[in-house]
Amino acid sequence: MFRNSQHSFLLFIVAGTFLLKPLFAVGEAGAIFLLIAPSPTMNAMGGIGVSLPSYDIYSSYYNPANPALPLGVSYQKSKYNTAWLPSLASNLVLDNKVETAGIRFKKSNLFFSFSKHETILDLGEQTRTDEYGNIIGVYNFEMGVTATSYSVGMKFTRIPLMIAVGRTDKKAKQILIDTEAGQSASDNDFYDWGYLVSFPLLLKHYRTSGISLNLIPSVGYSQSNIGGDIMFFDDLQSDPSPRFARFGISGILELKSAKGKNLLSLSYAHEAGDLLVELFQDDDEVWRHQYQNGLGDINIKRHIMSGSADESVTLYQGSEIGIMNAFFVRKGHMIDTDGQVDIYTSGYGYNLAGLFSLFSILTEDPSFLKMSEYFNIRYNYALESSSEVFSPRNGTYYKEVALSLNNPQKLLSFMGKDNVSWFGSYLMSNLWYQSNKSAYSSLPGFDIGVEVSNLFERTNLVTGFRFARFGFAMKDMDYFFDNTISIDFHLNYFRAYLAKPLTVGLSQLLLGAELGYLLTIDSETTICDPDGECQSATASISGSDWQHDFNGNYEDAGLFANLRIPMGSLLSLDIQYYHGFTNVFAPVNAQNQSLRIGVCIRN
Repeated sequence: MFRNSQHSFLLFIVAGTFLLKPLFAVGEAGAIFLLIAPSPTMNAMGGIGVSLPSYDIYSSYYNPANPALPLGVSYQKSKYNTAWLPSLASNLVLDNKVETAGIRFKKSNLFFSFSKHETILDLGEQTRTDEYGNIIGVYNFEMGVTATSYSVGMKFTRIPLMIAVGRTDKKAKQILIDTEAGQSASDNDFYDWGYLVSFPLLLKHYRTSGISLNLIPSVGYSQSNIGGDIMFFDDLQSDPSPRFARFGISGILELKSAKGKNLLSLSYAHEAGDLLVELFQDDDEVWRHQYQNGLGDINIKRHIMSGSADESVTLYQGSEIGIMNAFFVRKGHMIDTDGQVDIYTSGYGYNLAGLFSLFSILTEDPSFLKMSEYFNIRYNYALESSSEVFSPRNGTYYKEVALSLNNPQKLLSFMGKDNVSWFGSYLMSNLWYQSNKSAYSSLPGFDIGVEVSNLFERTNLVTGFRFARFGFAMKDMDYFFDNTISIDFHLNYFRAYLAKPLTVGLSQLLLGAELGYLLTIDSETTICDPDGECQSATASISGSDWQHDFNGNYEDAGLFANLRIPMGSLLSLDIQYYHGFTNVFAPVNAQNQSLRIGVCIRN
């Protein structure tokens, strides 16, 4: 028999009712988890995405043709997890991660993109017991999909037209129950396809200031989850795939500077979606299914133009205001009458590239503007709200950090060889514990990185990027079995800093601020019995899992002072103290305070 934990009890609820019905009508298709929208950006705008051209890294989910790319070569990466349906429980976890690489040519206006996307919906675990109540097995349950997207597009120069097409190949797997006969699971291959057509128009150009007003109306269509039936046991118990059509129109109004940078943008979209599965009874009164073609039940005039809702389709409406391409405010509305869903959405986002552009204007330093072309960090947040108190999606939120690197070959040239330094250090982080200090100890680490002086011309600041690894150990006693338990955590960070150099005799003192982003954590758990026999297990924890499962933080911000003592014309000794203000591990109120000793080599 199975003993139901909270996870396994919710598995029955989620799989049978709450996961399916708040999305689309129950019983029409299987693998409905494939219709859970992953993008914090688009979810903040009511779940739109098929028709709005966007730099959002998750946009290929809504339309494989969608990913907009910066000029040149680019690479983007993002991952996050969130509590799915938190009004039911906090331990249903939706995990998303995506990587995108692309190239956009300046002369030909051609662009190509390649994306890999993985989604896992963790439904928890069950324990199996025998007739005496003894646990004889623990089983995990989850639904997951890995997807690969390809897109190609072109912007025409002589006419106001941009066309893009794309395709996504998917492998979906569901693990729902374990029995004595074996595991009940399904494996299926699906594909998506879509197109996006935009008409970029110049409305007005102010010659004196160089400012221009542009309008970009767009239309998009996609069809997703095309493939065979979903089977767990045999053909008689198969379900149709959740084939889904999306269609919409959007408009973007942009106010741009003479250098082509966005000063203000307004975006709006009306879209509709339809589950293309139709159920019917044959002459023998046996239920069968078939798929609709094209738009399905979507009516452009009624659903898109008028925004009238009915039971045949789901409506999505969303808008966004962007200021200096640095800060974005979003809101939206999603209506699924058949699924009894009426969700209002909201959210916001930050864009580091836009902040670089703003700093360039304020400081009159073109280096900031140049930096925005090579490196970017985006943060996006979305929240779903409902007037219905018991709505399972009420309070569901999404937040993610996306990193992008553009034209790396030009970035090294931009930095220049004469102002670049490389360093490596021994690092000891003394996490400042304010509770139960005796149970924790620090572990040694290291860092390596690159530093550029006068990267931003008029600021006289030093800019640095480094990979840092440090950690701490936890020890506890299992008094029931008299076992000693110890866990070592090694935290791997990508860190960036700005510092002001000061001359102190023959040495240099750097005073600055640093921001760290947690990449992964390597953990090792060791359990030793009273006789001294030990067993160990290792694991890798993502930054988002560290935040969700361990109540930690994946960001670390603080101030530092670094004394650089010359030991020759090219070599220096670095001694640095860093004081963090973020709780790395919230349960023990621990901040990162580290001492770093290393060498710096100048080119």
